[in-house]
Amino acid sequence: NFARLLLDSNADIHFVNNKTGNTPLTNTCPIGCKPLVSFLIDRGADVNMSTANGRTALQTAAACNHPEILPFLVKKGADIEQKNSGGSTAIALAAPF
Repeated sequence: NFARLLLDSNADIHFVNNKTGNTPLTNTCPIGCKPLVSFLIDRGADVNMSTANGRTALQTAAACNHPEILPFLVKKGADIEQKNSGGSTAIALAAPF
């Protein structure tokens, strides 16, 4: 698996894209790949780290309609009360679905 290869080669699990502010974890949540989300967290990804717009992994998964990931992220320590730069929590972002 490509992610494993990168991390085994000492890639930064907390790398932040200069343009989007995304991290490997916040990039993974929109595709809903729970095994990859789990792998990144097990390797040390911070579940509460925010993107440039203040969005966390939990908020990203909620906004992208991936409810199967939400309980897992909360179990791993994601803060359900954390707000993005627009003042929305993950619950508010999931509401349209």
